[in-house]
Amino acid sequence: MAMKPNKFSCYLVSALLLSIVANVSQAADVIDGDTIKQDGTTYRLWGLDAPEIGQQCEYRDNYYDCGELAKMGLTAFLGDDAVTCEKVNTDRYKRLVARCAVEGLDIGSWLVSNGLAVDYPRYSKGYYKTEQDAAEEGEKGIWSGTSRCPGSGEKKGGKHV
Repeated sequence: MAMKPNKFSCYLVSALLLSIVANVSQAADVIDGDTIKQDGTTYRLWGLDAPEIGQQCEYRDNYYDCGELAKMGLTAFLGDDAVTCEKVNTDRYKRLVARCAVEGLDIGSWLVSNGLAVDYPRYSKGYYKTEQDAAEEGEKGIWSGTSRCPGSGEKKGGKHV
């Protein structure tokens, strides 16, 4: 007599199958909000800085992990689409620093426009300044509350510096 599967085992099998399909079809692995890995190569996204995993931000007296939010946002943006990267240089950690795109859209521009990263003018020379100004004005992402800006370690009265 064959056993009838219960709901839990059906859910478990479905979840396992979905995770296998997602891993096979994912074009790039997101390490954090400004680092991806594709085909064994780690790329540090050029010209921006995202909050670190574990970095706390505040929104209306509630704290959240803004580094994890940046990682999740980037993961959702990339989806299963192919990522193309153009090397700019190599950083001190031996990662390739690159400008990357998905479906022709600059990943850095998207991250900064959505407040998930900030322009890093030391390297970008203000390349993403327009996007950052718009994100700050629209109070998107990290600009919606109080946090220490990536790279600066400073905060100022509900706004990032």
